[in-house]
Amino acid sequence: MAEIHDCLIIGGGPAGLSAAIYMGRFLRKTVVIDDEEGRSTYSQVNENYLGFPDGVSARDLRTLGRDQARKFGIEFADCEVKRLERKGDDFIAHCGNLSYEARTVILCTGVTDHWPDIPFVEEHVGKTLFWCITCDGFRTAGKRVVIFGKDDEAATTACQFNVYTKSITFIAPRIADCSDPRI
Repeated sequence: MAEIHDCLIIGGGPAGLSAAIYMGRFLRKTVVIDDEEGRSTYSQVNENYLGFPDGVSARDLRTLGRDQARKFGIEFADCEVKRLERKGDDFIAHCGNLSYEARTVILCTGVTDHWPDIPFVEEHVGKTLFWCITCDGFRTAGKRVVIFGKDDEAATTACQFNVYTKSITFIAPRIADCSDPRI
């Protein structure tokens, strides 16, 4: 850990790569720390990015984004941040035996999916399993749809699918503590 970067970007999905490209264009010495996990490593095809009329796979988008960021001098560290700490005005990201220090940090860690208990569920992502009505609602036109969820957002999504299909089944998992007002 000899050099101090201008910026650490934690997460190398679309948001992290976009941030990296801007940091590189602003001539900021930046490293993207990414464990190569998460939604942008799944096999689904995104059809809502400008310039890709036939869609682009999430994995290909990551590769293209990394190539573009490298063009602007961005470094990559393929590891998981185990701990992030302050050191005076700077930050240190600890990744196993490696550490990276920078003046600023941008967190682009994405979301954590909570999968239903379906065998090999991740193999269905982008084929018959979707989570974004904006990205994938059109794929369900005229089809039978099952919505799995336990909150108001899931119920709202189920109602939104009425634009595409009238065959909707809503499944809510059994909830142990129904006294929680957030459920």
